[in-house]
Amino acid sequence: MAITRQLSNGNKLTDWTQEVNDIANQYGILNGRGIFQNQGVSQESIVFDKQINTTTLIPRTDRRNPQASRGKDRKVQTFSLALPYFEHKDYVTPQDIQGHRMAGTPDAPETVANVIATKLEDMRYNADQTREYMKAQAIKGLVAAPDGVMYNMFDEFGITQTEINFELDDANTIVRKKTAELKRTIQKNAKAGSRVGRIEVMVSPQFFDKLVNHPNVREAFLYYAETNQRRDAVRGILQTFETWGVVDTFEYDGILFWSYDAIFNVDSGEGDVTETALFNTDPTVEGGYTLVDGLRNTYRGYYGPENTLDGANSVGAEMYVRQYTDPKGKFHEMELEMSSMYMLMKPQVSIKIVG
Repeated sequence: MAITRQLSNGNKLTDWTQEVNDIANQYGILNGRGIFQNQGVSQESIVFDKQINTTTLIPRTDRRNPQASRGKDRKVQTFSLALPYFEHKDYVTPQDIQGHRMAGTPDAPETVANVIATKLEDMRYNADQTREYMKAQAIKGLVAAPDGVMYNMFDEFGITQTEINFELDDANTIVRKKTAELKRTIQKNAKAGSRVGRIEVMVSPQFFDKLVNHPNVREAFLYYAETNQRRDAVRGILQTFETWGVVDTFEYDGILFWSYDAIFNVDSGEGDVTETALFNTDPTVEGGYTLVDGLRNTYRGYYGPENTLDGANSVGAEMYVRQYTDPKGKFHEMELEMSSMYMLMKPQVSIKIVG
């Protein structure tokens, strides 16, 4: 802490205290959960096969005049998806340094190292939010970038997304029937033999409020809240929720509901920034989506190679950050690039919830 002159009256002194950093909301619950299994690839697209088999009962045959039933070959469908590419740059010029005071100090001049560190931190924030947004869309069954949807996995696989209406506007709705339908649908869509772990529903705040205030649910929610009910099965995830500011959680009938009030800033590229919400504010249109813990190879992430001579045909990483200094000392360039794609390989486990 330093003593300096008051800004309004140069004849008086005041204490200069630590700066306040007003940083935009950083959403990261999905980045922090480790739900997606990530893999680096060496090309700008991926190709994968989907094998489809039909299991039938074997009909009875006559032992003395056998007409054996015949097996059917599996169907193989091949898919090719291009990975999105992101490149983000920033610069430090003499104008960022000359005549500027370092934030948090009364009179210390700005330094190149401090400006570089600040800009690199902001670049990482932007990259993290981009990946979080893409993962949230993948939970819905979409492969999306901030500028729009690239692939709808339901359309790619020829599947219709299941929608369950909780009918929360009706006080007579038996919500446990809805949760039972949800669990049965998840188990059926995950295919018999698949290990279905904890079922969660990522919902909008509006849907969460309607759910916990429903006459059929309110008492259970009050008990959950008052006793701070945290079983061993969900204790770890609740701690992760708290880290990222997710305060609305409710375990009901073995299903963990949690609200995600995420609003992302999208740069139009022309200097304008618009906000995009993760959910429609009307829960009867879009209340939430299910995700299932424990299903192997269901939530996948792919990292493409870097766009450099050295990176050609090499296995990609999550992101790359480089720095270049102009030989003449006129500027310092920072570059971040990534080619990440997140997708749901079993989109049928993403149940759309409305209410």
